[in-house]
Amino acid sequence: MSGTQESSTFGQQIQQRLDVAQATFEHQRDTMNHVMVELEQREAMFKESAESIMSSVLRPTLEELSTRFSNAQLVDLGSPYFTKCELSRSVQFPATAHVAFVVTHDDSIEHLTVQYEAHLLPVFIQYERSDMLDRQIQNVDDDVVRQWAEKKLLGFLDSYLKIETHEQYQHYNIAIDPVCGMKVVKPRGLAHEHLGETYYFCAQRCLDRFVQSPGDYLRSTDV
Repeated sequence: MSGTQESSTFGQQIQQRLDVAQATFEHQRDTMNHVMVELEQREAMFKESAESIMSSVLRPTLEELSTRFSNAQLVDLGSPYFTKCELSRSVQFPATAHVAFVVTHDDSIEHLTVQYEAHLLPVFIQYERSDMLDRQIQNVDDDVVRQWAEKKLLGFLDSYLKIETHEQYQHYNIAIDPVCGMKVVKPRGLAHEHLGETYYFCAQRCLDRFVQSPGDYLRSTDV
């Protein structure tokens, strides 16, 4: 084989490899373009679903809870995928707390996730701090999300209400019923003022007995 023929064959081998590399590159680019189109479609689907469940389910559910407490307020951080309710410290509930929902998706935007988060300080009781609901983007049911969110918030409420009567939270608000001697959490007790002093009672019966004859339950110097 002459040198010219060898050079021609070698050149053909080079070109063949270049052609294969180009074809592979173009195939990869076409594949990536297809992937990006699908991602954009799923992203649009996620945005529609996330904004829908946030506006029609999650925010209204949190708002329903917040309207029952004078120390609660909804927090707007400017994100269409985040909602939060903060509960400040009060006499009745001497703790700070918040509950929040965040809507996110996985890297391939195939699944929509609703994340639940609760926070309570100080911590003297057990409560569920976090959980998540995962659904395929094409299969997000508002009713399923609503039932799940309501269950999470009712669980939080059960824990939060324990603060009212928990001695470690209420140790500054404990009084003794002068009739029966029971400990009474002041915000939940029946209050009655007598000679400039406020007394707290565990039940109406104890209050009635005290009103009828306070001297029977107080030292003579207090009557």
